[in-house]
Amino acid sequence: MRVLVQQLPDAPLPRAHREALAAEILARADQLPARPRRGRLFPLVAIGLAVAAIALTIAFVPGRHTPTAQPIATPTPLAPPRPQITPIPQPARVTPESPAPVPIEPARAPAQLAKARVGGSGEFARDGQGERDLVTLTRGELTIDTVGTRPATVVTGDTAVGVRGGRIQVVAKRGVIAQVSVFAGSAEITVAGKRVVIEAGMTWDRNASREDSLAAFRTGWEALRAGHNADAIAAFELATDDVVAEDALYWSAIASERDHDAAGAVRRYRALLERFPSSPRAPQATAAIARLAP
Repeated sequence: MRVLVQQLPDAPLPRAHREALAAEILARADQLPARPRRGRLFPLVAIGLAVAAIALTIAFVPGRHTPTAQPIATPTPLAPPRPQITPIPQPARVTPESPAPVPIEPARAPAQLAKARVGGSGEFARDGQGERDLVTLTRGELTIDTVGTRPATVVTGDTAVGVRGGRIQVVAKRGVIAQVSVFAGSAEITVAGKRVVIEAGMTWDRNASREDSLAAFRTGWEALRAGHNADAIAAFELATDDVVAEDALYWSAIASERDHDAAGAVRRYRALLERFPSSPRAPQATAAIARLAP
């Protein structure tokens, strides 16, 4: 950066000194030797000296002086101000704490259900080692209750009756199961490889011959046409032979509907679908269940 020094004006001369100086300049002008005239050059020089003397006298008048021009300092360019950047506060990092270890509980064995309740006067042997009670009935009558207990199977000769969550009565005669009645739930009866499912309120009778089944069906049909719905249902349940069992189940369900027994009708329609899934009446039974079931 260049520093400029201001020039100070000369100190003013006293008045007497200035007048004496002017007189001396004029006297010296008169003492100059004469030179050959060259036109009008000399008079002009004399006049110029006189004017200079007068101007010098005026310049040194007390209280007046010609100010010296002050140099203008070139301003140094200023650097542009830097923008102030306010830092954005960052959220504090939260380090997740490691979860407390969850204690591993030892695996619990499934609760063991109680054995099925067995009552009655029949002779039987019982094996309750597996997940299902196995009851071998020799003769007589037994009541098997599996509501809230593990399931049970009753076996006599070539017939087996399974029950789960229900209550049934089984009658054995001459080494075979002659009759099964269902009071709650359902029962699955297997005879010589054939399976039959009966619902609560139904009875299966082994001794009923085909002729007996046909006769029972005719009785039920006549009662249904006469409007005796309860009698029709009782007769249809005796028609257990495969020849008429499909029709007997269907019309017994119809009789239940006409008797305003929706629950009984649903049970019989479902029995029809389980025993005869390919029945031509299966669509009607399915639609009736959807209509009647709560």
